[in-house]
Amino acid sequence: MNGADDRLSLARKIALGSGDLASNLYWQSTTLFLLYFYTDVLKLPAAVAGAVYMIALVWDGAIDPVVGSIADRTRTRLGRYRPYLLFGAPCLALSYVAMFLPPAEPAGDAVLIVAGTHLIFRTCFAIVGIPYSSMFARVTRDSAQRADLAAARIVFAMIAGVIVSSATLPLSGWLGGGNARHGWQMLAVCYAAVAMLMTWFVAGVARGLDRPEPPVTVHHARAMIWRSIIVNRPLQLALGVVLVSSFSATFFSKNIIYYFKYIYGDAAAATPAATSADPYEPPPPRMQAAQQQATATTGDMNATTANAVPPSPAETGSQI
Repeated sequence: MNGADDRLSLARKIALGSGDLASNLYWQSTTLFLLYFYTDVLKLPAAVAGAVYMIALVWDGAIDPVVGSIADRTRTRLGRYRPYLLFGAPCLALSYVAMFLPPAEPAGDAVLIVAGTHLIFRTCFAIVGIPYSSMFARVTRDSAQRADLAAARIVFAMIAGVIVSSATLPLSGWLGGGNARHGWQMLAVCYAAVAMLMTWFVAGVARGLDRPEPPVTVHHARAMIWRSIIVNRPLQLALGVVLVSSFSATFFSKNIIYYFKYIYGDAAAATPAATSADPYEPPPPRMQAAQQQATATTGDMNATTANAVPPSPAETGSQI
């Protein structure tokens, strides 16, 4: 029986879905903290760091369909997609660690190294991530089983998100022992090692499911392809929703740590953002400092302010 037609056990579904934990250790940490690492650890100018990130994102969008096209045409004794997981995992791990190793001084060479390592990482991530996602259409043709696999992937992606958002800043500080740069480098090694091993594990679990097939050649005129896209209203709406949601998520994820560090006054409070603000806590450090400065310069208000209760969350919410 073809492996694509076999029923998958619950354990195998969970094991296959666990690859999303590996992918999201890379993706979530890069999304939430890499720009912050560039500006506040490497001390790159914000405009330069943002430009590097933008170029990498454009490159990512360009390389994804190329990798997908090549992967779909791959035929090996190891399968169509498994070779990318087996041989791409160490390359992806090394490229991820390399992003956290550029020189600390924001010289011209450092900018080139930052840009180069980021582009290499995006390429390696596509080489592993695109085949991994595509593999799920090969392991089973049963829609119910595909839904189970999708659910497993979502659960592991959420677990990775919680790990990255809650542990990254504390672990980088603990591993660095006062040296922020060293802490981020060691944390990158830890994340990369775990993600690489999990990717290999998934490739092993998928053995026998991703069997090679004879290539099927289907020719479609490009004009017909573009015409079908143009008249496909549901597809256009879906792409519009994805565009808006991606823009919003990017804006939020790239700015949240800066907000907590420079507005709230405590970068650690961004760990995690959803649970960092206790409604019964006193005002944030910078707000307290502002209150103290105002107290020192208003003479008659000193006693009143000194004895005042910290403002309630409703009073400070618009300022935080």
